Order: sequence, then structure tokens, then C-alpha cells
Amino acid sequence: MKVTDIISQIINEYKIENKKEIPDRKQEQEVKGLIADRVEISRDVQEMEEMVRSAPEERTELVRSLKQEIESGEYKVDSGELAGDMLIDFLKEQGVFPE
Repeated sequence: MKVTDIISQIINEYKIENKKEIPDRKQEQEVKGLIADRVEISRDVQEMEEMVRSAPEERTELVRSLKQEIESGEYKVDSGELAGDMLIDFLKEQGVFPE
């Protein structure tokens, strides 16, 4: 499943608009008990969705290439490099290692 699919699914699930238009006050008074529910997605989520949609094609190609390598068993992880990167990230989070 693509990230854009996940974000679209989230937006669709939480985008609830159950508004009824009431043209004037007289009708508003006639329609007592009318409740208009509305949920708005924050700008952060909307911006994130736009960033994902505008992701460079290069990234898509990289993901496709890595997926192929993993499926064929050719992808190898350098455990030393991974451990070093994890340690540096941890030290940065602790404020020990400069950003």
C-alpha cells in the first residue's frame, strides 16, 4: 500500500460532513434539532499529503529498486553502519552529540 493511499484513506475516513444548508432563519426555526457535524483535517496532514503526492519520481524508483532487491534476496544490510547510525541518532536525542 502506498503512503498516498494511506493518507487518502485517513482523510476519507475522518472527513465527515453532514451539513444541511438552511437558507434563512425561518427555515432554521422550523428545522429544530438539526445538528451539523463537521470534522476538519489539520493543515499539517493536508501539507503532508501534498508532500507525498509531489514526491520526486526518483524516490519512487529507489523504493521499487529496493523492493526488488529484498524480494530477490539480494538486499544486504551493513549491520555496523546501521548500529553506528542508530547510536548517533540516540546521542543526538540525548543532546550529547551535536546536530
